[in-house]
Amino acid sequence: MDSELDDDDGADDLAERFADVSIDSCSTEVIWQRLTESERAEFEKFVSSDKVRGLVELWVPWWCASSQTLVEEIGKESSTAIPPVLADVKHIEQLAKCGTSDVISFSIVNVLYAYAYMARLYNGEHLTMATESVVVMLDISECLSRGVFSDASLAVGGCLTRLESSAARTHFVSREYSVSVVDDVCKIVAGALRNPLPYPLAALSDCHHVFHAARKEASREWKKSGEKRADEERKHYYAVEKKLEYLISWMLSHGEMLMDLLPALELESCELTTQLAVHQSEQARVDEVIEQQRSSAQQTPLIEEISSSY
Repeated sequence: MDSELDDDDGADDLAERFADVSIDSCSTEVIWQRLTESERAEFEKFVSSDKVRGLVELWVPWWCASSQTLVEEIGKESSTAIPPVLADVKHIEQLAKCGTSDVISFSIVNVLYAYAYMARLYNGEHLTMATESVVVMLDISECLSRGVFSDASLAVGGCLTRLESSAARTHFVSREYSVSVVDDVCKIVAGALRNPLPYPLAALSDCHHVFHAARKEASREWKKSGEKRADEERKHYYAVEKKLEYLISWMLSHGEMLMDLLPALELESCELTTQLAVHQSEQARVDEVIEQQRSSAQQTPLIEEISSSY
């Protein structure tokens, strides 16, 4: 009875929050802001589950699509078309007059992981949900702020750790999902070798597009409400845009250094996949033993009649 009352209260609360909202005409940002944190987390988990297959068509990431689908027909939009590379980026020598660091390639790996994770999480709709998308990327990637890693394994591991800790736990879907994104990073990096289209540059540019869109949303909110939070957000997003421009500029001049990391990334993906398979196998055996013990306990009578002859 109590649970029914709780469900009714939840439904009433939801109806009250959306009383003045037209679902058909308002933006996804408005709808998203009206949801509670638990509702957002539940939605993100649902989007990444198999249940969503029956409701919406799952997005095929452009880095996984065949080369034929990456060529977009004139007048026809395609969600699998490679994102345009940011134009008019300054040369790296103009941006780094004192020279560049040897760990920039690892920073790019860290950012690419956050990008691929986010893009899959929002089923390719990350540009239309820019504000939510940048939050996911900032929570997962330390390098979009001030984080630094010394090798490819740590750059990937840093993202996995944040997803399984408090830093980005709200975006965590499953260990399988997190590990599968490492293979996405490999595909993006490998795209520069096996395909004439510049995959890493396209991914970083798409990140830039998302942060730019989020900054425009924050600017509109700041001009409308004058909230300090919105002002801080737009300044933060602008700083990240500049960092991404730096990474793109570095890629244009030193991209071969990122390509050199591909064997290490593929090995990391293989090791993580193997570890996950071993863990799942062991867990399955544990579950089987527990189930056998339960079945045995149910078959054993709790009271046994003692027969005696007189």
